[in-house]
Amino acid sequence: MDSAWIGLIGVLGGVVATGVIGTGTAALTHGWQEGATKRERADRLRESRATLRRDAYIRFLAAAEEMIDFVLGQQPGDGDLKRASEVRERLRSLRKSGDAQFTEYFATRLQVNLVASEQVNSTFEEFVDWMNGQIGIAVSQADPLKSGAFDGHAEKRKKLVEAMRAEQENDLVVEDD
Repeated sequence: MDSAWIGLIGVLGGVVATGVIGTGTAALTHGWQEGATKRERADRLRESRATLRRDAYIRFLAAAEEMIDFVLGQQPGDGDLKRASEVRERLRSLRKSGDAQFTEYFATRLQVNLVASEQVNSTFEEFVDWMNGQIGIAVSQADPLKSGAFDGHAEKRKKLVEAMRAEQENDLVVEDD
């Protein structure tokens, strides 16, 4: 065989080998980049969800505190209410005078309902039911401050905050591939 043919075969063999190695390297690099992109996207979504939840929880807890202060800060009435219709009427009157507090409280409740996981939602619903009951107790008494309404608030709030914190920790856990 002529040395020119040997040189040509060597060059072509080198080109083919280089092409195969280059293609393999590109395929591996693309796979690694695709995996990294998916992980980065998952991290951003997880962090975004955690931020959205945290912001909703902070707004709700602040609105609940404002609601408690507003309800307990009402002027004493003429006497304790015994009939449900009287309680409803006093509650309607209270809502009209505290529209901003009620609106913020109910709006943030809805926001939490939309973003909370099942883990938080059951504890949250217990807290909301308890709040509703306490508002009813305060409204039905002549003097809301002496009604005993919202006694035990710190314990109820603590349980809710613990569930919220546990959820935040779960949201921010980075899963191994």
